[in-house]
Amino acid sequence: MADATVRIEPDVLAAALRDIEGVEVDLSTQEGARAGALMVERLLADPESAEKLLSAVERRAEAVGRAPTKFPDVYGPVETVASTSPQDASLAVPPIGSAEFDAYMADLGDGGPRS
Repeated sequence: MADATVRIEPDVLAAALRDIEGVEVDLSTQEGARAGALMVERLLADPESAEKLLSAVERRAEAVGRAPTKFPDVYGPVETVASTSPQDASLAVPPIGSAEFDAYMADLGDGGPRS
């Protein structure tokens, strides 16, 4: 699977932690980053607090105008075709119950449709 790592901007994470924990964390310093990581780890251990943290991060990211994270497209774009494939013989079968269908079925009994 492609790498789906999400990077949260430090200012967004710091604001979310401030909202949840009520503590100011300076994530630009090594000490602050360590303290922030411990807070995040503790919050993610509990599903309810993890949901609160994710909601706070989402709110803060939207508030500062950050675009939502775009995850990698693992399978690539899907190509559609406007017309049917002429090789698909099942599409050439006439409607069931029609005279053409009866003739088609009779031809199949003789070794296949005549062209």
